[in-house]
Amino acid sequence: MRRLVLIAAAAAVLVVSCGPQDVTPPEVVSVTPVDGSGSVRLDVPFKVEFSEPLALASFAAGSVTFEVGGQKLDVEVEQGGNAQTMLIRAIQQPRQLPATATVSLTAAIKDRVGNPLQPYSWSFELADWIALGEVINQDPNEDAENFSLAWFAGPVLAWSEQEGAAPTIFIARWDDSTSSWVRLGETLDIVRADAASHPKLRVVDGRLNVVWNEVDSRSHHAVYHAVWTADGWSYTPQQLNHDTQRNAYVPVVTRSGAMRAVWFEKSSRTYYGVWSGYDGSGWSAGPDFATSAQHAYACSATNAKGELWVAYKVRDISTYVTTWDGSSWQSRGQPDGDGLGTSRSQCVRLASDSGENVYAAWYEANAWKEYVARWDGAAWSLMGSGALGSAAVIPAMASIRGELFIAYADEVRQGGTRVFVARWDPIASSWQELGGPVSRSGSIIEIDLTSDGAWPLVAWTEDDGGVWLLRAARYNHIQ
Repeated sequence: MRRLVLIAAAAAVLVVSCGPQDVTPPEVVSVTPVDGSGSVRLDVPFKVEFSEPLALASFAAGSVTFEVGGQKLDVEVEQGGNAQTMLIRAIQQPRQLPATATVSLTAAIKDRVGNPLQPYSWSFELADWIALGEVINQDPNEDAENFSLAWFAGPVLAWSEQEGAAPTIFIARWDDSTSSWVRLGETLDIVRADAASHPKLRVVDGRLNVVWNEVDSRSHHAVYHAVWTADGWSYTPQQLNHDTQRNAYVPVVTRSGAMRAVWFEKSSRTYYGVWSGYDGSGWSAGPDFATSAQHAYACSATNAKGELWVAYKVRDISTYVTTWDGSSWQSRGQPDGDGLGTSRSQCVRLASDSGENVYAAWYEANAWKEYVARWDGAAWSLMGSGALGSAAVIPAMASIRGELFIAYADEVRQGGTRVFVARWDPIASSWQELGGPVSRSGSIIEIDLTSDGAWPLVAWTEDDGGVWLLRAARYNHIQ
């Protein structure tokens, strides 16, 4: 009897071993993004769905190649929700965007019994700039003006917009998970009926600050400050005016180092250039930097070389740069692009980098040319071969990872005024554009530039059918 059982068992094994084997290789069922897609983001994993579960060893970087513009880039490969889903993450930034990307799946990808995948590849277009939503205005029928851009756990925008009888200030932060702009608190104004405008954002010690101008029912102009807390906006209780009897106009704030706010105050027919420093708990006034019998206003400020640098305008004609070294104010000349000394127009924007270089950007009215210069210790030296762009828009600058980036407008190319972003290449002594243009339509009014710590973020207003629309975009990069 036992012998019969053994014979039967052996026969069963023989039947199984001689049965049909799995020789079908896995197949690609779907890919995301699909072949031929455009405007693809680098910080979102590419996904592949297979016809059957894969062997664990298939989920390895060596199973995939990722090529952008002829350059092979590193990737990470991991299993998705199940063994039939593969996630491919780019971990190396392409040299240049936009560009065509190709993902190739190799025969190193196998099913659980060792059948290899027939090599498979698909291509798509990587975007250079990723739009952060569409129109940011609270009401797309009202102008968005005098905006400011910062990074505070995401892109943050503050702008002035009409609401009811008076302009007020809206502040919103981009939420990437919902692809939308989310308001930070209520509208920003001391008295709801006042006209609030010209907000300037600045992050200090991990806290978001805003300084702005407000006009009350008595036509008194004052500068105010608030900081974002877990409970909303916390206001500095008193106005920042050095003299509360004087009107204070259009503040600017430093973009690096200690936080300082700069503005002009008017008494009778005299304008006084003033500034105050903020230490996280209160404000202290510094000495005046200018006195003028003609209309004057602050343009920009930065901290560099242990000094406060201030640029300001007098009568829309002359632009001046001055520095406070802790004991006295020193003139730093007047940036001039065409060398004529008569065509300076609008404000100069200042910036500094980790190397303590100081830069100025501006446009001149003779032919709407935009220029950038570096302070060489004695004068302003133009950067590049000449004008950067051609438009009546003041460029914006930011130092990112120790490099200088600039956002500017050019109306010569692309059939209309467009926003471009470029990086200064100190080896080639030239500006290298980051794809572009950033904007796609409309006449550009104003530009601002900041970063997430790695790559640029840019915002702008454009005249679209008579309404100034606020838009923003970020450079496409890996996480």
